[in-house]
Amino acid sequence: MRYLVIAAFGVIAMASAAAACPTYNQTGATYTYTGQQLYSPQSFGVTAGGQNNIGDCNIPGVNRTGYVTSAPDFTFYLSGMDQYYLVADVVAQCDSVLLVNTANATWMFDDDSNPNGSLDPRIEIRGAQNLNGRVDVWVGTYSNQYCDATLNMETWLAASNGGGFTPVPTPTPTPQPTPQPAGNCPSWQQTGQVVNITGQQLYSPTSYNVQAGGSTNISNCGVGGRGYAYEVPHYSFNLSGMESYGRLEIEVTSAQCDTTLLVNTPTTQWYFDDDSRGNLQPLLNIPSSASLNGRLDLWVGTYNGATCPATVELETWLN
Repeated sequence: MRYLVIAAFGVIAMASAAAACPTYNQTGATYTYTGQQLYSPQSFGVTAGGQNNIGDCNIPGVNRTGYVTSAPDFTFYLSGMDQYYLVADVVAQCDSVLLVNTANATWMFDDDSNPNGSLDPRIEIRGAQNLNGRVDVWVGTYSNQYCDATLNMETWLAASNGGGFTPVPTPTPTPQPTPQPAGNCPSWQQTGQVVNITGQQLYSPTSYNVQAGGSTNISNCGVGGRGYAYEVPHYSFNLSGMESYGRLEIEVTSAQCDTTLLVNTPTTQWYFDDDSRGNLQPLLNIPSSASLNGRLDLWVGTYNGATCPATVELETWLN
């Protein structure tokens, strides 16, 4: 009987270890992109690291050391990738690693291939079968530690070369907003780029690239703001788990123009800011509770109607 108990304990232990390994049966912060949209590089803030050593997980083709979470940090639903290949890299404050499960369930791993010389990873993913569909990404660390990191995602055109594919160096275009008819006020009745994310995920500051600006003077739109914005929001965030946090902080950074920030919460309440972050940049702190669970729409405009690249960052706080 004693041996049966020991054997059963061993089976349970092995099952527990397997359950702790990276799995695509769970999802991370969810984004939907086309290959054309990712032709403008996108960056995502994340805390690198995790409790699971992937060297113990028997992942096909991955016989390396690195610590990651069980659920992916990010889940991307990609389409229109046939003429592109995808480059994913990480910039981190510690020795980071990158683990990817592609659309056809192929595992890919890298440790130090990023040419920035800082022990950061870089992976090139090629082939429509690997890219059209769901792609899960884990940002881990080589040793069992945690640090702030940024995941960068960018598509490149692929050109035929003797039956293979080689990168075509092309200048990265400035991100362009969806064309908008002039004179239409910002409206929550339309959706921007959809992002599904939790309050816990936003506890690590998360950044998104936008093209700030707009064609409508919103002073007469009844949204409590001023400056210029578009009708369709830049992003529509589907938030959950916000009841555990005291506030949601949103700020914009641009080195090229005077930006503004407009937000419509799940209760359809408008928030606006112009210069609270300083240096002609906006900052909002929105009280967080269960009332923030749902869709939050966000516009990054400009005070004088100019357009410029900008970065918007979201972060939850306990107080």
